[in-house]
Amino acid sequence: MKWMIKHKWISLVILLVYASLAILFTYRMDDYTLTLKGDLTPVKTTLLDSEDDHFYTIYVVSMDRPTLFQYWIGTLTDSIDVSRLPEAYRGMSAMTQYKMGQIAEEISYQYATIQAYTKANLVDPSIQIEYDLLGYMVSYVELEQTGIELGDLLVEVEGQNYANLPQNAFFGYFSNQNTVEVVVIREGNPIELTLNKLTSIDRYGIRLEPYYDIETTPNLETTYGNDFIGGPSGGMIQTLDIYMKLLNIDLKDLKIAGTGTIEMDGTIGEIGGIEQKIWTANDHDIDIFLCAAANYDAALAIYETLDHPGFTLIKVGDIDEAIQSIMDRLS
Repeated sequence: MKWMIKHKWISLVILLVYASLAILFTYRMDDYTLTLKGDLTPVKTTLLDSEDDHFYTIYVVSMDRPTLFQYWIGTLTDSIDVSRLPEAYRGMSAMTQYKMGQIAEEISYQYATIQAYTKANLVDPSIQIEYDLLGYMVSYVELEQTGIELGDLLVEVEGQNYANLPQNAFFGYFSNQNTVEVVVIREGNPIELTLNKLTSIDRYGIRLEPYYDIETTPNLETTYGNDFIGGPSGGMIQTLDIYMKLLNIDLKDLKIAGTGTIEMDGTIGEIGGIEQKIWTANDHDIDIFLCAAANYDAALAIYETLDHPGFTLIKVGDIDEAIQSIMDRLS
């Protein structure tokens, strides 16, 4: 203490440095998120005893609420994207985001399976798929909405069963009324709930996705749930992996990566973090990068800055274009 009094100016500088460092490394930018390069992940499907790794999805690392130091580093690094955290995700726990990602990935695999088997059946009629709608999976819930939970399977609204109405009519009850009575299946049990429209956004604040019971010939096995990676952005690549394995197409030594959702009509949808995914792809020995048409311009802008990229960037709008692009490479 005597030393600090005697050397008060030095002490003041030390305290200021300490306080600055404490703020730099502990203060969090609550409204921001960082997106960083990630890695490749082989598609985890087994068909007809085939486990060859030709198709790879690409994940990025998201860091919500970065510290001031992390935010500063992000603004100085070209390969890190600094952006505002979407309003819908502010205040959401990491566990909730993880569960949302797992639900999105499960639904993505359902759509991928339906698309792959349907397309392969056109080539080989012995390849069969049957799928029946089980209801609508709750894949997102606003923080203010109570009662309903992520993973609930909504099967009834205002006394109307999902099986008796087309999707637009079933969803119409949520558009036309401020309060609805619903039935959901949670852990195998039916639960009756009353949902109120949120006045702050004039919506119910939930997202519903069609959810199916699927039976396939030959049988499909997946192990995608054994990791911490989630989300729908691998849908296109998952579809291609299943399709090529079903038809036993010889991909030789091709290593194919890409990103884009898969929709029930076969279109390939936009994803986030495309810049970081191009940089990630450039860190690995791949031959083809398939990119959703909606992301292509942004992907191309990064691709053109790379020094001698070892892969070809290909724009695809639907699954037929994606399949054809691979067959063209093999011919």
